[in-house]
Amino acid sequence: KYDVVYWKARIYDYDWHSEDGSKRLFQESSEIYSFSIGNPSEMLNPPVLKMPVNHSQALPLEVRLEWEPVQNAQFYVLQIAKDANFQNRIVDIPDFKNTNFTAQKLEANTTYFWRVKAGNATQNSNWSAVWDFKTMAAPEPVVLIYPEDNSLITSDSIKFAWHAAFPFADRYCFEYATDAGFNNPETDSSLVDTLHLLNGLTAGETYYWRVKAFNPAGWGPYSDVRSFEIDLTSIEQTKIPKAFNLSQNYPNPFNPDTKIVYRLPKNSPVELSVYNALGQNVQVLVNEKKEAGTHNVIFKASSLPSGVYFYKLRTGTFEQTRKMLLIR
Repeated sequence: KYDVVYWKARIYDYDWHSEDGSKRLFQESSEIYSFSIGNPSEMLNPPVLKMPVNHSQALPLEVRLEWEPVQNAQFYVLQIAKDANFQNRIVDIPDFKNTNFTAQKLEANTTYFWRVKAGNATQNSNWSAVWDFKTMAAPEPVVLIYPEDNSLITSDSIKFAWHAAFPFADRYCFEYATDAGFNNPETDSSLVDTLHLLNGLTAGETYYWRVKAFNPAGWGPYSDVRSFEIDLTSIEQTKIPKAFNLSQNYPNPFNPDTKIVYRLPKNSPVELSVYNALGQNVQVLVNEKKEAGTHNVIFKASSLPSGVYFYKLRTGTFEQTRKMLLIR
């Protein structure tokens, strides 16, 4: 057997406002420390932490902590806190019997600190090293791809696309409405893909749409709001457009074909060409004089690699370029 010495600190000061200045003030430390006198081979070693790895990031809101067992330990003291000084503890267990613990209902985007010490009937070890981990954050705003803002769509069905949310998402909420305030929106919060198809949209109507993402940390904020107009009558050849216009191709992204619509208010020489991201002409779609009206052409890209392409309309007095995305 050997002795165990327990100790704590006390800070003294004098109240110089007392009558003779001799009144003593003191404050004791809140924690009791110990050391052992005896055979060092019988002393408890501090536990060695195993997982999660120190400084782990983006962990779920339920985290399993593990440490190596200590010889001759009968229990462990576990502390988890939101600060490295362990003043704001959320877990403080003085006699835990296992070498693992699952911390539950953690807050999102929060850094936690944890430590463990071993104990038995006669002594406690020193604290282990202090490790920390950070829980995941809710997704950042989704970045929309297609359709572009203020697009004119010449079909009553439309494919929407957006980039995968960061850091990650389990599902998405797609919302569209006929007013920018989304007072009576149509909502689908069960989407697991970054593509969504809508059918049966109303001709002549302007629609607004946005997307947000969800993971175990919660819903992220909405994306920017985009709008588009459904124009079914504009594809009729008998109607003369009021101005030159090059519409966004549909579908976009596409594989391998997509339709491009352009409008001419008068008879004009037309050159419609496709360029790659390096500015190289990869295909001439139209190179002839066309009558006034609305025209469309199919761009076939089966022989081209995935990537961003640009298509440019020139009529002599008008020029417009749009971007499209080929995805294999």
